[in-house]
Amino acid sequence: MPLLNGPFDSIKDIVHDRREALRLKVRVVRVWEICQKKNPANVFSVEMVLVDSEGGRIQASIRKTMIRKFRSSIVEGGVYKMIYFRLVENGSEYRACSHEFKLLFQPRTRIFPTESEVIPRFGIQAKNSEDLQETNDVSQYMFDFIGLLTAVGEEKEFIKFGRPIRVLEIKLTDDKGVMKCSLFGHFIEMMKNFLANGVDDLGILVIQFAKVKEYLGKVSLHTVSNSTRLLWNPQIPEVISFKDSIMQSGVDMHGPLKMIGHNYYSPTEEFLIHFPRKSIEDLHITEEEGHFICLGTVEGIVKDDHWWYMACKCHKSVNLNDSGTYYCSGCVAFVSDVTPRYKLKLEVRDHSETAHFMLFDFDAASLLSMSCASIVGDAKVPTLEYPPKLDIVIGKELLFKVEVKAERAFKFDDSFKVKRTYDDDDIIQEFKSDGSIRTPKKMKLKGSVNEVLDVEDELPGDQAIAPEIVPVIELYNESEMSPLSLEESSSAAACLAPQKRKPGPRAGRGGLAKKSLHPNVLKVEKD
Repeated sequence: MPLLNGPFDSIKDIVHDRREALRLKVRVVRVWEICQKKNPANVFSVEMVLVDSEGGRIQASIRKTMIRKFRSSIVEGGVYKMIYFRLVENGSEYRACSHEFKLLFQPRTRIFPTESEVIPRFGIQAKNSEDLQETNDVSQYMFDFIGLLTAVGEEKEFIKFGRPIRVLEIKLTDDKGVMKCSLFGHFIEMMKNFLANGVDDLGILVIQFAKVKEYLGKVSLHTVSNSTRLLWNPQIPEVISFKDSIMQSGVDMHGPLKMIGHNYYSPTEEFLIHFPRKSIEDLHITEEEGHFICLGTVEGIVKDDHWWYMACKCHKSVNLNDSGTYYCSGCVAFVSDVTPRYKLKLEVRDHSETAHFMLFDFDAASLLSMSCASIVGDAKVPTLEYPPKLDIVIGKELLFKVEVKAERAFKFDDSFKVKRTYDDDDIIQEFKSDGSIRTPKKMKLKGSVNEVLDVEDELPGDQAIAPEIVPVIELYNESEMSPLSLEESSSAAACLAPQKRKPGPRAGRGGLAKKSLHPNVLKVEKD
């Protein structure tokens, strides 16, 4: 077609009076679908972002009546010559670009694939943290951001409009400061896969087409379910330039990745200072509820228990129907976006006794340095077939932060849920050499909570456990508390704690401390 031989229009110069006469040579840098929530197969529109050789970006839409005609012709990352659009004001709720207009595909629209080495691959237009903190377009546009991943928090779940919502908070640092980012749904799995691969230095994360939200006067980035894109350590010019700028600003790119949460504890604080220590025997007989630190060795993995389960992006387990489709009870809908997640039942022993510890996806992936999906592959349902790759955890001596709840015997066959693990030799040796019992610092909430979160995490086999849910609000130490000596802690416990039951045979324990808890546990034979 002669009209597509050029010259081509510049996206930045598009004005409303040009209308259908536009001739563009662009790369489709992002494509996503707007679907009905309860029926993802019902697609309302196909949205895309186009970028030209000058870096200009504009949003384009294929309405429902045009999807059959054009959808198969558009490939993300492809370069096309295009002509004959309808130009309209971009009044979308989620505007992927700051351009005033967007393009609508019409029956007479023509597109032809071509090539170009000068049009950017991703069309990144990154803002720095200072600009995002000062932006007035909090609810209007989507933004790009490049940052050094310096901290990651615990995965949380809350209820919104009767549906469970999963969120993982991370912190990204650039040469202007720190930007908080909240990852939702399947983006959490992507981040876990990034971290499971392991890197020597802190990684660089590129977030494209994310929303900026403000809460209690603080600004943060939020992923948007279909449009946001995450790129981990991509070798592209924008990231190379970012590395240069951040090194010049003096940011340490080789420091450890910090774990953040409601209390922002470092590993030393979390495993040596702020939480009380208990032996496995103490865990069995305690009537206290809370989080405790335990040092133990993984002696085996219960192999007659499903070591993984298939989960919806809302974190709920899914059922595979006879028709080959997955049904999520949390979303009350058939879903296609599902991910395998770890659920390992470890047999752990210390000097006093043995117990079952339940290790879930995030910590299991970090410990194994591989994601569950990379092991499961194309399997659709959990199987009892045990992969030898999991054997690398057997024999490891680890610090465990475990959760003790009164109803644990009902929910997890009297096992304990692991909240975090740590295998640093220096921390473990310091834990062994320090004979004192430490009491957590009292924390006082600062601020207010606008809603009550009521959450329950559903797992296969009607097993469920409620994860710790803490609103994202500031906390501060009410007082500094020094470690108690063994004598002081014993006398204090005698005065304040309820009378403990004497150790003895308990239902569901499977025998004495020196015996295996389960006949089908993989063991490490010692000479």
